Amino acid sequence: MFGIKSISQTSCLTVALLLACATNSMARTAPLLSPPSPLMPGQRAASPSKPEKENKPALILQAKVTSVDKEFEHESFKMHSVVKASVFAFKPGDDQNKIGYERFWFHDGKAIGVEKRNNLDVPAGAAVQIHVVQTSLSSQHTKAAANVVMRLVLDTLIHKREVAGVTVSANAFSAISQELQFRNGHILPEGQDPPRDAHVIFELNAEASDQKQTFYWI
Repeated sequence: MFGIKSISQTSCLTVALLLACATNSMARTAPLLSPPSPLMPGQRAASPSKPEKENKPALILQAKVTSVDKEFEHESFKMHSVVKASVFAFKPGDDQNKIGYERFWFHDGKAIGVEKRNNLDVPAGAAVQIHVVQTSLSSQHTKAAANVVMRLVLDTLIHKREVAGVTVSANAFSAISQELQFRNGHILPEGQDPPRDAHVIFELNAEASDQKQTFYWI
């Protein structure tokens, strides 16, 4: 079971336009999450073990990546080719009762804005399944999808919940896998245990397919 904790009467919207050049590498770009990243020095995941497949998810976080038709305007410039990721939460088998969780805006794979819509009342130790849906296979959408995967994974771990797995479209699986590797992700060879100093570990799955890879970060 999970519930909602209201954060304010009006949605909390932050749009921070990133004007400086930044890379997509996790090692050099801090995630724009409210809590600190679990990749901070000295912090580690609760257990550096492989994802527990038998741990059924108590919650599903579904992110839908879409294009933004209108331009982003600032005092001195306009920004085109903006991609939005709308994140909803619901219990398995109850997708008719989705709850708006967060919204992200991306440009060229970099986050330029975030809107926190609700806090989830989900206990520590609960398993969370992450599902990312793309409406396009363009590079802009794929970069945004990989970015939102990392943000939701880190958000789950920092709240001491477990990542039951990450599911993406089968036709976007390879491209998202490459993006995660570009962000310093390592693919764990099948049958091997993750390194002791691995901080983030999760299984990437292709929807309606046998394709899967276990990713970890050091």
